[in-house]
This record gives sequence, structure tokens and C-alpha cells, in this order.
Amino acid sequence: MSTEYPELRGKRVRRLWFVDDDTLTAFFVEFEDNTRARFDLKAAVTFERAPEMCRIAKNGNLGDWRNLKTQRLAPHES
Repeated sequence: MSTEYPELRGKRVRRLWFVDDDTLTAFFVEFEDNTRARFDLKAAVTFERAPEMCRIAKNGNLGDWRNLKTQRLAPHES
């Protein structure tokens, strides 16, 4: 999917910033004419297993999952 914003074309950017907290994830653009644009972001996480890791029944259900080893990771620090 692609979206264009023709009304922003040609505007000069004064400031860019990104907000990511418990209530909002967004990218902000402030222009020299004192207008702003805000782009709200939504993240999605999907989990997929390759067909060779489990059996797929004719009805689409997954079965006979192979156990995978897990490894704990250290928390990410920014």
C-alpha cells in the first residue's frame, strides 16, 4: 500500500521527531510555515512456521509441531 500527500509537496521542513510511548507511536513533521503533519504508526507482529516444521492437515490446521530450542535474550537498551 502506498499513500501520497500532495499538499505537503514543496514545503520546507523545520523539524522532524518521533514519539513512542504507552499512548502514541507517531512520526511528526513541522514545516517552516508553522504547519505540522503527524503520521500515526501501528506495529504488527506475526508468527509463522515453515511447512517443514509442522504437518498441515487438509482443513488447514497445524499439527505435530516440532519442539524448538529457545534462548533468552538480554533486554534491548536504547
